[in-house]
Amino acid sequence: MVKLWHRIVMLFLAVIACAPGVQADALSDVRKRGTMNIGVSMFLPWTMEGKEGLIGFEIDVARKVAADLGVTPNFIITPWDDILPALQEGKIDLISAGISITAKRTLQVSFSSPYSSDGTSIVANRALTAKFLGLEDFNRPQVSIAAVRGTVYGDVARAKFARATFAEFLEPAQAQAAVRGGDVHAYAASGAQTAYLARAYPDVLDAPLPAPLRQSKAAFAVRRGEHSFVDFLDAWIIEHEASGWLAEKRAYWFDSLAWAGRLK
Repeated sequence: MVKLWHRIVMLFLAVIACAPGVQADALSDVRKRGTMNIGVSMFLPWTMEGKEGLIGFEIDVARKVAADLGVTPNFIITPWDDILPALQEGKIDLISAGISITAKRTLQVSFSSPYSSDGTSIVANRALTAKFLGLEDFNRPQVSIAAVRGTVYGDVARAKFARATFAEFLEPAQAQAAVRGGDVHAYAASGAQTAYLARAYPDVLDAPLPAPLRQSKAAFAVRRGEHSFVDFLDAWIIEHEASGWLAEKRAYWFDSLAWAGRLK
């Protein structure tokens, strides 16, 4: 009888474990495994190819999170359009990629508290926009604006320049090459990225906006319902905001170009 009840209990637990919507605790799994698979996308200055490997604000942040958890970070470079599905499918444990918090995205993932902020801006090709007198000149059908597919920056720019023609790219490098080469009039991206491009290519590009089109808040993202993971990340953010570590990293990566010499 005892053996029969043992079998029944084990069968019940197996059925529960396989039931739809039931997931293991990702945080516990990461700690047991000793590694954390971190999804990143190649947006500067969040994640970039450096002389010593991957560098950027999100790389520093994710390495610190992993160190404080006592695990090894495993960075998985993922196209932005695929990063949410990769998390949902369990290919990555955490998105650390400057992902903006939106109501729509909370239907797909769980967010931590925000730990950085940025605004949507544009960088323009000087030759193509030399005769533009103001922002309204960008809001015309004959004007083409590049954006990376699935980004908040593209959504904000579409709302602002509803009459313009938009060209979607899978990777930031493709959109940057398009605006630099004169294939599009402008590129809608983060304020940090557009400011860097305007400084790096002053003869070709210009950052015409006096202020961002809209501000956004960035956070970590984990799979829906991973409450323990979110609790840890929220506590981590509070601790490192209080210590000044996050402020120091934001100043280095977003308010200076001290890192430019580290690029590959």
